[in-house]
Amino acid sequence: MSFDINNPYFRNQVLTATPEKLRLLLLDGCIRFMEDGRDGLVNKNYEKMYDGFSQARDIVLELISGMKPEVNPELCEKVGALYTFVFKHLTEAGFEKSVDKVDECLKIMRYERETWGMLCEQLWKEQRDSKGADAPNGAAASSAPVSLAPTRVTGTYGPGATRPSGGGLSFSA
Repeated sequence: MSFDINNPYFRNQVLTATPEKLRLLLLDGCIRFMEDGRDGLVNKNYEKMYDGFSQARDIVLELISGMKPEVNPELCEKVGALYTFVFKHLTEAGFEKSVDKVDECLKIMRYERETWGMLCEQLWKEQRDSKGADAPNGAAASSAPVSLAPTRVTGTYGPGATRPSGGGLSFSA
């Protein structure tokens, strides 16, 4: 998927995404920009390296600022320390021209993305199953596959709607 903000599909996906899906998009973007920066570093295209690392660092800062320590301070402290490490290492990688440091950051962010994706799938499955349990006349839940990107018609949740929790990480929409 392209991350061009002028792409109507991407724009619509961002504007209608749940906070959990937005976090997945941020993680995907961070990884993509780190990979672009790494390619620039390997090919000695330092402008491309700088652009990729700068955008990846901006996303890491956004991930840090999106945490809500009042929900789960211990978890936010640990994840914040991990993101701070990635930010620092990515900055050092740019100054030192170190592919090894970039690779370490990529490994961490790919693992984070995979973990967050599994959590989201589990939350959305539980949400779907709970809606099926509330179906009238004992009707079973839909057997449609769980989408990694649930859609909303409006930008807000209506009365009585439930939102999946992020296991202590909470993000405002």
